[in-house]
Order: sequence, then C-alpha cells, then structure tokens
Amino acid sequence: MRAIARGAATATIFLLLFAVVASSAAAQCSNTAPPSNTTVTCSGNSSTPVVAVAGSTGVTINVVSGASVSASHSTAVPFPILSVDQNSTITNNGTLSLSGGAGSGTNRGAAILGNTNGNTLTNAAGATINTAGAFNDGMAANGSGNTLINNGTITTAGPNAYGMSAAWGTRYAARAHRRYTDGGEHRR
Repeated sequence: MRAIARGAATATIFLLLFAVVASSAAAQCSNTAPPSNTTVTCSGNSSTPVVAVAGSTGVTINVVSGASVSASHSTAVPFPILSVDQNSTITNNGTLSLSGGAGSGTNRGAAILGNTNGNTLTNAAGATINTAGAFNDGMAANGSGNTLINNGTITTAGPNAYGMSAAWGTRYAARAHRRYTDGGEHRR
C-alpha cells in the first residue's frame, strides 16, 4: 500500500513540475490573442504567434531586446507572426523569424502585420527580421493610414518575399496615406 502511495506522490510531483515548465515555456508573450486596449510583451523565446482579436483597437505588441519569436508558415492560409487589427502598434526590438513554404499570392506570410487601418509597425535599430520561403514578407500592411518603420535589419529568402509591403495579400484595390521610413538594411 505504501509503495502505491509513494508512486502516486511521485507521479503527482512529476506532473506538477511538468506543468510549471510547460507553462513558463509557452508564456513568453504575455497574451497571444489580445483584445482592444491591451499591451503584450514578448520576452525570452516563443514559437507562438500573437494575433490581435478581429476588430480590436489600441493593441500594443512589444518584443523586447534579446527576445525571439519564430514560427513556420506551414498551411495555405495568410499567416503573420505578430498582427494587430486597427489603430494599434507593434515594435520589434528583438528577433523575428518566419519560415515555411505554404505561401502563395493570396496566402502570404508576414513577420509583422498591420491588418487594417491606422497601424504603426516598427523594426527598431538593432532588431532583426528573417524570413525564408515563398511569399513570406518582413513587414506588411493592408488598409489605409499605416506607417512602417525599419531602422533594423530585414532579411528575406524566397520568391516573392518582400522586406516591406503595403499591398499584403492584395485584398484592397486602393491604399491611401501609407508612410514608410526605411533607415535600416534589407538583405536578399
């Protein structure tokens, strides 16, 4: 009887330790589906995309210096690593890496995406964005009034992959009032 109780206690401790380790590994970004008026901070290493809730506004996503967020575009759907919907901000001070070959003209990938209007996307000085695979862009925006700022390094490897794109997925016929600031480096 004692052996069974000891075995159950050992199994319980193991499961609790496993849950703590798994939670801390998955929790590198503070929220993976932020609603309106939420700030998300990514630190450490993460392989989970952060995609703001559709229709949300006022979302801020910050990738801190030394942090790394990576993902693989492995299904034929539009695929961003970090995405905000409207009147929101993404700032990368770390490293973003997007790989995978499932992209096509209407099923693009993007490391950073402003999905609709009025977003500000920044790849800061010292930050890096790497993409590999067809149609996987570094920074991209749809809609109007978006600002894309690159002061870091963007490296793309793959056909039809762009460092900065305002016509992501070509869903909108007209894109007005877009601004680019590009003081960084692009590599191919």
